[in-house]
Amino acid sequence: MINEFLEKVYEEHGICHLWLAEDTLRSYPTDLDEATVPPVSSSWRSPFAGKTIEEAFTFMSSIPTDFDVTMNRTYIVVLDRDLYESRGWVVVCKIDEEGTITTAPCAARNAMLHINSLSWHLWPNYLERWRNEGKPFLR
Repeated sequence: MINEFLEKVYEEHGICHLWLAEDTLRSYPTDLDEATVPPVSSSWRSPFAGKTIEEAFTFMSSIPTDFDVTMNRTYIVVLDRDLYESRGWVVVCKIDEEGTITTAPCAARNAMLHINSLSWHLWPNYLERWRNEGKPFLR
């Protein structure tokens, strides 16, 4: 499933731009060209499986800013097996400056479209559409 998802994102955007969650500083890329490239070993398991989004954001915020890591600390993409297999969606999670976390589903193939764009100001619109209409953003 993880390889299928990473390949969908690559096919849509022409770049591998997602990193699998790890729990050590040395495992994060220092260059945009070092994203996770499929195939990923079938034995790989996220150290954040079974943990909360808050715990994942807390870990990301603990990475020193002087450490040479290229990553977006505002968004996390969560691949939930049931949601992905039943609807082809992933969950995009955002933490704001006050520490408030909001989430909304997105079509898996478009997972990086919002994060890599300059349309971050549209996040409230995406949340409203999800809450009011049950529609994922970037369908």
